[in-house]
Amino acid sequence: MYKLPKKPEIKLKTRQPDQRHFAVVPLSVIKKNITAGQYRVLIALASYCNKAGFSYVSLEKIGHDLNISMQAVQQHMKKLEKAEIVKTFKNYYPGIKGSTRRIIYNEKISDKDAAAIAGEPMEPYTNKEINDIYRERKGKNINELERSNKALGLDQTKASDNELLARLKISVSSGQELAMINRDERLGLPISVIIHKYKYLLG
Repeated sequence: MYKLPKKPEIKLKTRQPDQRHFAVVPLSVIKKNITAGQYRVLIALASYCNKAGFSYVSLEKIGHDLNISMQAVQQHMKKLEKAEIVKTFKNYYPGIKGSTRRIIYNEKISDKDAAAIAGEPMEPYTNKEINDIYRERKGKNINELERSNKALGLDQTKASDNELLARLKISVSSGQELAMINRDERLGLPISVIIHKYKYLLG
């Protein structure tokens, strides 16, 4: 009599712990007239900043961290920009990265100098890298890419991306590679971008 084999055990990959334990905010905010809500958004943004004060985290991610809507985050961010605490660069690429934001720790230091002093780029990707991503996605332009992302079921996209990210982390051969992937994830870069950046590890 044929016996069915035992069901294979599925080992769920444990979620990487959040490595953020503190955030540095400008001392100048003491003199600014901002609300508690704006402080919370600033602290959340600061927790994703690099040494130069630049962040690529999405407003959606900040809203998730603070348990508030993206619209609320957007309103608070506009007030922070008006108070000249945060500067936003209009370089959003749908499906690639969110807008770059800089927390102004010292208004006398230019954007270029801040990046040079900290040794951190203002942009995580060059124009060539962004163009390569678009070209890989069948040459779709920005508008087509945005429409296709919306057309695809959100749950399905997240599920497949998370599976690929888990595979990616298992495939790394060194702690340095894993640290780089985790850093990009903490910065709030879209999973699809992280996968594209390190796809060579998947073989």
